[in-house]
Amino acid sequence: MSLKNFTERPLEPLARISPSSYLSLQQCPLKEIWASSRQLLLPCNPAAYVGTAIHRMLELAFQGRISNRKELSEEWDNEIERLENEMLKNPLEKHLVPLYSSVLNFEVKKLLAFDMICPMLGGIPHGKSSGSKNNAEAWVDTPDGKVVGKIDLVKESDAGIEIVEYKTGPLTDDLSSGGAKHEYVIQVKMYAALYHAKHGEWPKKLTLAGINQVRISIDVDSEECGKLLQEASKNLADINELIRSGLQPRDFAQPSPETCKYCLFRPACSKYWEARKVGENWPIDAKGRIVNKTLLANGLYRVVIATDTGEAAIRGLSPERHAFLRNDIKRAVFCNLWNERSDGFFVAKMFTTGYVLE
Repeated sequence: MSLKNFTERPLEPLARISPSSYLSLQQCPLKEIWASSRQLLLPCNPAAYVGTAIHRMLELAFQGRISNRKELSEEWDNEIERLENEMLKNPLEKHLVPLYSSVLNFEVKKLLAFDMICPMLGGIPHGKSSGSKNNAEAWVDTPDGKVVGKIDLVKESDAGIEIVEYKTGPLTDDLSSGGAKHEYVIQVKMYAALYHAKHGEWPKKLTLAGINQVRISIDVDSEECGKLLQEASKNLADINELIRSGLQPRDFAQPSPETCKYCLFRPACSKYWEARKVGENWPIDAKGRIVNKTLLANGLYRVVIATDTGEAAIRGLSPERHAFLRNDIKRAVFCNLWNERSDGFFVAKMFTTGYVLE
């Protein structure tokens, strides 16, 4: 899909909102609106797929479908293969297969996950006869179905309900503070409110669990949790009303270095290109008129682009991944570059993605 076709599609109202998408709406409504289309413009970080595999192993363990480390290893290999097959169907991500070569510390993440999961194998009680019950990947929603979520683990016991959310990344922004990341706290509190909306009972305990087996308890404040749920529902209604009013994509954009850094839609965001400033923690991207294009002896392209702030020389562009460079093109955009040692010089890396500007 070209950037023009992407940006010219009419914006569609959001069908529902989850704790994670609620947080995304706070940062940049356009990012979440475009995310609902599931048509990405940049590749996902492959580490996210490892996170998906870890959550799948947790689910199988909680359900009693894995009983030993050998079975865990087999299921892991099957899940990684399934995810890689999906990636191979995506032109943006197929070059990131196999995951063990594109994910930093792949084996370390795998071993940490196994160390976390193995003590659970065969040791998690199932059924009410044991005095406790565990429900993995528990679906929760409001009565109108507008705010929804899936909880990693709901533990029911005589002491009450405990919601456990597993995270494959660091639980804190600052390891010395001991406090959980703000977005994780908001998510788990919204899950508490959703559980209450679904079952009429408030959890007694909220827990964030890291792959390194660090656990952080979050207080349950029913009033605070309830307000978050109400706010999410109102935000959904407000955004959809604005979409139906005919506002354009740029009207919803709220660019910032932190938000845009991980946005998979920024190539098409005109407001991002207007706001960004080189050297101020913005993503390393380049957009403009092609001044020079050379196929070097190593089989890779070197392209010079005239941007709004000067010329950008980019080397290491693969003809296979950037096939449009074989044509006579006038303008282009390249995202996820790496700085060379000299100003104005860049190199293409694993996540670099380019588009023709029509």
